[in-house]
Amino acid sequence: MPGLSPSEEVIDEFLDCLQLYTERKEEQLKVRIKDDAYYRNFVGLAGVVQPDGAKVDMVGFTAVRGEKTKKVAMRQVVTDTPALAAVDVLPEKARRDTKDADLVTLRGQLLIANATKRSDTQSGEIEIVTGDSKVKFAVPPGMMSDIVKPLWESEVVVTGTRKGKKIYLMQIKEAD
Repeated sequence: MPGLSPSEEVIDEFLDCLQLYTERKEEQLKVRIKDDAYYRNFVGLAGVVQPDGAKVDMVGFTAVRGEKTKKVAMRQVVTDTPALAAVDVLPEKARRDTKDADLVTLRGQLLIANATKRSDTQSGEIEIVTGDSKVKFAVPPGMMSDIVKPLWESEVVVTGTRKGKKIYLMQIKEAD
């Protein structure tokens, strides 16, 4: 397209997807971001920059091109915006039946991560240390480098889906 550089296209796509995220239009966002790993990565990273409602009330992005201005304002707190659902993190064969999947949330230290246990369904695993116990989480593709790695050696709150003997990471955030 004349006058539109690849970087401008990327910025427009980012702002459009961020707008869908802030408006809680998960289905439209999933149509826009078809790849599961990219979707998980986008939702996870959007949750990181999103306002917490305590220290930060609004996060805004603005793109200006000549006379045109495009703005996205993130005002919702964490619980009001799209999060990953159990089906978003489960391997394809486990998605067919989610009735025995349980939600698991815990708080602890992120001190153990293993990116060598990669497969088609996970990019590795982490262990959350809570007191004298360790709880393993399978990390779905698209989450290890950008979302998990920056929280290394931090106190975190982790949410996952237990399916059988495995717990699949849905969300990880620094603890307050």
